[in-house]
Amino acid sequence: MSFVLTFGKHKSKTIQEVYSSDPGYCRWLSNQKSLIEDNSEIGKFLAEKFVNDDGSFLMTWGKYKLKTIKQIQAIDTKYLEWLSKNEFVQAKMPKLKAEVDELLKCGGNLLRTRGYLAVLSKKMHLVERTF
Repeated sequence: MSFVLTFGKHKSKTIQEVYSSDPGYCRWLSNQKSLIEDNSEIGKFLAEKFVNDDGSFLMTWGKYKLKTIKQIQAIDTKYLEWLSKNEFVQAKMPKLKAEVDELLKCGGNLLRTRGYLAVLSKKMHLVERTF
């Protein structure tokens, strides 16, 4: 069953559509208890999607789309090392680079603020948001 948002920039879209196109918004929305009740269908959907959310950088593209860098570290540290050395990440994604470097340096004890998200569109345009 599809549940439609009745407010915000994604008004009239289903939560599934929004999750597919803008997972960062859904992550933000899942933390807005004044907008979404935990026992609502949308609240349940978001809780299921972000059950393992650790607050670190959320990848919205690539091999580990919709995983956080802490989750990636647990399964593929080499990928984080590659990200850290990647020219595009170094030039265009300084916050991701800083979080990855800190995570690699600290071995997983990353204490960053929640809500940072970078989105790389299909045309390789970078959009950064802070919530």
